[in-house]
Amino acid sequence: RCARWRGAAARAADVILTDGADRLTPTGRRFVTAMAHALADLNATPLPASAVREADRQAADHRERYRAAGERRGRHRTDDNPVR
Repeated sequence: RCARWRGAAARAADVILTDGADRLTPTGRRFVTAMAHALADLNATPLPASAVREADRQAADHRERYRAAGERRGRHRTDDNPVR
């Protein structure tokens, strides 16, 4: 689980800081920045390669299910077209 969710949480913090920082309060920016730094430290912790591969597979499956659900609802999201 650690391998799966540490990467997802880090990507979420990065998206917030990249695409949504202008909508955060100064306190919110400090919080998300601190979380991003803590998650970067966590992501630097070595894990077994098999756990990382499985986490990557699960993340890819999740993204595909999310995209498919969005297409069924007429709301397609890609990494290049974030939902706002």
